[in-house]
Amino acid sequence: LPPTAWTPAPRVPAEGVGPIEEDPELAGLVPAKRSRAYDMRKVLARIADQESLAPWLCEMLEQLIDAIKDNTRHPNSVQLARAIEFMEDRLAEDLSREEVARAAGLSPGHFSHLMRAKTGWSFIELLTRLRVDRACHLLAHTDHSLARIAQDCSYSDQSYFTRVFRKRTGQTPGGFRNSRTAAQKCQTNTQESKLHAAVS
Repeated sequence: LPPTAWTPAPRVPAEGVGPIEEDPELAGLVPAKRSRAYDMRKVLARIADQESLAPWLCEMLEQLIDAIKDNTRHPNSVQLARAIEFMEDRLAEDLSREEVARAAGLSPGHFSHLMRAKTGWSFIELLTRLRVDRACHLLAHTDHSLARIAQDCSYSDQSYFTRVFRKRTGQTPGGFRNSRTAAQKCQTNTQESKLHAAVS
């Protein structure tokens, strides 16, 4: 099989997995459930014998069963989580409610209803929270210019970005960055907007 790009995801070792966990070449190749970069062909290409293949297949089957159970018990939560992931991956883009709903496998109307019921926020409110939280992180942990951070969060107008940011945080982006407790505030804001918890 031709090589493809793949980044092993960190995972919690499963008990009783056997040789695949003992082989340093194969350790960590079984991805986390939510790994987006997972490429089965790449993993299989690294497994050289049946002894290593068997526990890997068992692990994959267990993850598939768990995913099916989760989807059966909480179908709406799974779809909303998928929508939020889609949004988080594309915060620099001009996202529409229809586009996100389509990615989650929902109609726009049903998506809006579920979002409001689960989080208490509209689509625009949710998107704004995600973008401001991303801006908080970039301000606290990078030296990117304010203009670049605004663009990275899909705000082409820096003055509008400043108004939105101040309304959400009570500070201007520059004031937030200059604060000695910027990193701590960013963590607090992010925790408040842990949307995966809200839809679980």
